[in-house]
Amino acid sequence: MHQPQNPAAIAAADAAAAAISVPPSTLADPSIANTYFTTLLTTHPTPPPPAVILSWLAGPADYFLGGGGSTDVCAAYLRCVSTYADCLVEVAVAESGDVGGNTVISVARAAGRAATKCRDHRGVIASSGIIATLSRLATCWETAAKQKELMEDARKKQQQSGEEEKQQQQSVADSDDKSSKMKTRALTPYHAELMRCCILAGHYRYASSFAESHPVNFVGPMRSMHAAMASASRSSSSFLARGVNPGLDPVEVADAVETYLTYFYYLGMVYIGCEDLELAAHCFRVCVVAPSQVVSAISIAARKKLILCQCLLVEEYGLATSGEGGKGKSKKDMIMELPAASSPCVGRYMSGSSVKGGTFGAKTASSAPEGTSAAATSQSGTTAAASAASGGTTSSTTTAKARQLSGRRDRSMEQNFYHLGRYHDIVIAYLKDNAEHLDVILQDTADLLAYDGNLGLAKRIRDSMSWKDVAKTVSIYKVVALEKVVSKDGDCTEKRKKAESLLLEILQYGGRKKSNTDASLPFGVKIDQESGMVYFPREGDELWDDDYDEEEDDDDQLQDMATRVKTCMSLAQRVRELDTVLSESNRYQRLVISDRTSRGLDTVGGKTGGGSSMPTEGGPGSGPMGVADLGRSSPMDAFD
Repeated sequence: MHQPQNPAAIAAADAAAAAISVPPSTLADPSIANTYFTTLLTTHPTPPPPAVILSWLAGPADYFLGGGGSTDVCAAYLRCVSTYADCLVEVAVAESGDVGGNTVISVARAAGRAATKCRDHRGVIASSGIIATLSRLATCWETAAKQKELMEDARKKQQQSGEEEKQQQQSVADSDDKSSKMKTRALTPYHAELMRCCILAGHYRYASSFAESHPVNFVGPMRSMHAAMASASRSSSSFLARGVNPGLDPVEVADAVETYLTYFYYLGMVYIGCEDLELAAHCFRVCVVAPSQVVSAISIAARKKLILCQCLLVEEYGLATSGEGGKGKSKKDMIMELPAASSPCVGRYMSGSSVKGGTFGAKTASSAPEGTSAAATSQSGTTAAASAASGGTTSSTTTAKARQLSGRRDRSMEQNFYHLGRYHDIVIAYLKDNAEHLDVILQDTADLLAYDGNLGLAKRIRDSMSWKDVAKTVSIYKVVALEKVVSKDGDCTEKRKKAESLLLEILQYGGRKKSNTDASLPFGVKIDQESGMVYFPREGDELWDDDYDEEEDDDDQLQDMATRVKTCMSLAQRVRELDTVLSESNRYQRLVISDRTSRGLDTVGGKTGGGSSMPTEGGPGSGPMGVADLGRSSPMDAFD
């Protein structure tokens, strides 16, 4: 039975709703923020219209987009956005391309920036429900299109009459099916914000599976974006500035390009978190080859991560310095070479900015980066997330330093952001296997790498060099001293601890291959603490088995060694007996006389023209002393 509503509760809810009839533009005041979130999170007896809810969420959107709000305020905003996910999806589908749809996009982007402020609290982001909300917004077009398609199919089946009409409708249905599938795979701003929040929450696997199950074909959802991206693929992202296609909105085109670059940049970071460097490099390469007449800050950031990923992949590719027909490329060229589809301005800028020291050639209007691009702001706002997704752990000191640099926008650091010279030095040191030089570079550029969000990837490159040294040791030795595993100078005890830590780190990752061409990985490790020795059993060896008994194996080895020694002693005795028997035989004596005669020692007086001299045993001119010496000249004959 329906229970009557409490009039007092209704009055309180109406009063609370009236309190924010004009949504606040800022939440810096704690009292305003408390009233705002309390009202939004209150269950209203009479749900407000979607337009009212949307105005509540969109009111402080600019405040969060500008980087405002504490961690608690941002977390509360994420919960509010997730609470009204149904309303946002309804408006996004019904008013796509209109004011309402654009407002939902602003709310989603504000939620993304709010999640960035909560990056040190991954659990807060994951528990807020913002990831599920953005997933629904990103797929709402697809869901609505599928429902519409089912309704159209049902209607057509009811209207079918006659074989000819059925065939005609079937052909129309096939074309509509292809068109609807293409339209449902639109890349929206919700996709980019979803990837951002997944990175901040550490949900790399979910983001990866979402990207694989929802591929995209074009940028949306605004209707004019479809034609804008088609024209952009034929010319460039700045064609509107030259007066081409004046019917398109420059703001929408710029938003579409930024959405495209941001999505694939974040997706590349997701694949880094999933340990799939090949797909990560592919996504960063997409950002670099995007058609343009100006260099975007996102493209520069993607180029940096592409270089570091290529360093980690260079051994896996098995690149050679020369190939079939002499057309092979060096590893340095394969890492630093730009994709062939890159725009001319990108090629000029990237090639020039890779000069050592970060200096580059003359900056022209067509090669200078967009210094005021919104992409640069979004890049600096995700420094910690980028470092975490790059496989590195962001310490509180490094994170605080990166935030300080990001907030100050230090001029020298910002200028170095647009240069790739230091990354070029990292590549050179890595390819030369110069670990000491690489350590110096990483120490000098630690602030820049943290600012770029690439400190984790750079540390992985340094670790991979240590892994390569261990792989070389394993390929040569089966048993070696612990201190020989690492080449670091220092005390023996320190080197042993370093070696143990390095070997345990390799085993922690499951001993998986770091290179398809390296047969020494994976491998097992058995460390003898008493003797300070480490064993590298190969697959198939007894040491490889888990049920291997070391004491029993020692007894077996001693017994086997004793048997081998006895066999060698018996063989040596038989050789001596054989030598004695042959030396006393008549045939051997005749061979001795023949050998002495051939060397002029057939007379008692010795060599012709000399006095009486009987050769002494072992002296100059003496004959062979045994079977092994037969036919061999005396060592002193060379001085006669």
